[in-house]
Amino acid sequence: MCRNPGDLTDDGKCPRCRLTGSVRDLLTPAGAPMPDELTPLATVLCEAANPYPVLAWLRRSRAAKTLANLAEQPEPLTHQLLDKLPQNASTHHVRGLLVTAGILPRRDEHLARLQLWIHHHLPGMPSHQAALIRPFAEWHVLRDARHRSARGHYTLAASKTDIREIRTAIHFLTWLDQQQLTATTTRQADLDLWITRHPAKRRPLASFIRWLRARRINTGLDLRPEQRAFAATFLTEDDYTRHLHRCLTDEALPRDVRILGALTLLYALPVSRITELTTDRYHRDDTGTYLTLGRHPVLLPPRLAQLMEA
Repeated sequence: MCRNPGDLTDDGKCPRCRLTGSVRDLLTPAGAPMPDELTPLATVLCEAANPYPVLAWLRRSRAAKTLANLAEQPEPLTHQLLDKLPQNASTHHVRGLLVTAGILPRRDEHLARLQLWIHHHLPGMPSHQAALIRPFAEWHVLRDARHRSARGHYTLAASKTDIREIRTAIHFLTWLDQQQLTATTTRQADLDLWITRHPAKRRPLASFIRWLRARRINTGLDLRPEQRAFAATFLTEDDYTRHLHRCLTDEALPRDVRILGALTLLYALPVSRITELTTDRYHRDDTGTYLTLGRHPVLLPPRLAQLMEA
């Protein structure tokens, strides 16, 4: 019997009953019972506080279609099974649901992103390039990423940076092939010419050049860091106070913009780090409201705490 008989949809069912049926249809392969491993996910979806957004998601989301296709697979649901799918927003959403439901173990998705990229892009390279790129990617970049992940310091921005470094090294070796050069015979003048033509790739190539020198593959190359001018423009105390006051009080601004601005002004956090903060970093107790930044919780001002709570 419907728990909310006064709130019926056009088909005469209450939203909760309709949601239960829709979830069952989604996760049940044709002519077969729902797999036991999907029962926790069905519970999570059916017990949503508001059934209407979940019903809309089931009807329209590509992630829901991906989930239905996975329910029809005979093999168990694993991270490796999802790794075989296109790594798009739908796959990421489904993976998150399965982790939340306890069906898949939690893993470092940023590290997995790097591992998958290496696995998909290194095969098929020319053998003379692979002889350099594979040890650079797996023994240097990936190894360092694993160490940072073990310390809890490997972020999405870090994985993107690591992928860009490997991609740039491949680009550089391809250019050397076109110039009929090798990593061993390349001179400093050749490296300077490439940097002149690709100035935006200077920084991501630096790691590969250091690796070539450290392995004594080519000790004659040197990629010095760019000379950057020190900041010359700073907020005055009045401007700082005005901007912070607006972030905390101006309800015309979007809430996420206000939170981002306040965290930047108060704690000098870069935007890339703020966007990766998760709810487990936020907690309250009898002494106040705290946000854990790195390893240490910091006390939030009451107005900012109210914004983040909302």
